[in-house]
Amino acid sequence: MPQSLSFGPITIHFYGIFVGFGVLLSYLYCSKKSRYLGLNQKNIDYLFLITLPFSLLGARLYHIFSSWQYYQTNFPEMFNIQNGGLGIFGLLCGSFVGISISARLQKIKLFPCLNLVFPSFLLAQAIGRIGNFFNQEAMGPNNFPTFFLESSLCLVAFIVFLITKKKKLLNFGFANDTWTINGIKLGWIFSVMMFVTGLVVLYFS
Repeated sequence: MPQSLSFGPITIHFYGIFVGFGVLLSYLYCSKKSRYLGLNQKNIDYLFLITLPFSLLGARLYHIFSSWQYYQTNFPEMFNIQNGGLGIFGLLCGSFVGISISARLQKIKLFPCLNLVFPSFLLAQAIGRIGNFFNQEAMGPNNFPTFFLESSLCLVAFIVFLITKKKKLLNFGFANDTWTINGIKLGWIFSVMMFVTGLVVLYFS
């Protein structure tokens, strides 16, 4: 399965294309829905400009810590991001930090920003996960394509959100390459923590 296309010295990875397309759709969704939450296009542009670096940093750090046995002896590879290695839970945490900083700098309320951006992550994740088909990651037992299952569930959840305007949270824990300590998949723990955090945010918003 080809993972990239090369045009002379330039190499374009299919996984990156899908991730980038997912981010683009997230941006377009937020731009369209911003006015319903009292935000304007300038707010959205600034929000994404500040949040994206934190999202990428959080996703990379999560991957590094989850694969620490490898990176502690291959330190330079920590910065070799073109070979992949991003964690969704780290991305969510980094995004929260970036959104919080952006909201503070713009002197706008945090909760409308969170209510606008985070549902769009379902759409971005649904698109981005398809890229795992090309690099054959996020595979479950017997090479079951859990990336496809997660992509489908995220897309369904996003559609349900659009219809009901209620928060939906999906978690995953069937992939073989998720972060595990003593047989416990940390994805489950992070999912529960984020679910509880989401309930608190909804209650106080």
